[in-house]
Amino acid sequence: MTCGHPVAHRWLLAALLAAIAPAAAAQSAAGPGTVWRCDDGRVYSDAACRDGGVQLEVQDSRSAAEMQAARSLARREMALAARLAREREGREAATGGLAGFRTSSSVAAPSRSASRSEPPRRQVRLVRSGG
Repeated sequence: MTCGHPVAHRWLLAALLAAIAPAAAAQSAAGPGTVWRCDDGRVYSDAACRDGGVQLEVQDSRSAAEMQAARSLARREMALAARLAREREGREAATGGLAGFRTSSSVAAPSRSASRSEPPRRQVRLVRSGG
């Protein structure tokens, strides 16, 4: 889905961050751990792979201040996402549907000529020259 509106981009980013923030916070709270690289390096897992995989030791090298700043940013982004969702819901409630979109009841049926597969024929008038 693409949208050229900057608020929509900001909302999508906020929603994405809101979705991944709890998992990121849980991972960082757990500290260093073990990760397995599975399926020829295409999949990473916190549990052992069926095919054995490659065991990797991971560490978060960020300082406590950097981690706190990241958590603070995630909280602000989640709050922004919630605010934008409330604003959108308010606009939808005020307009009776999805803001900016026409519903099927507001769309007129196509005219009969629009459903033709061939273009309408032109009227040609023949003029004979005297002679």
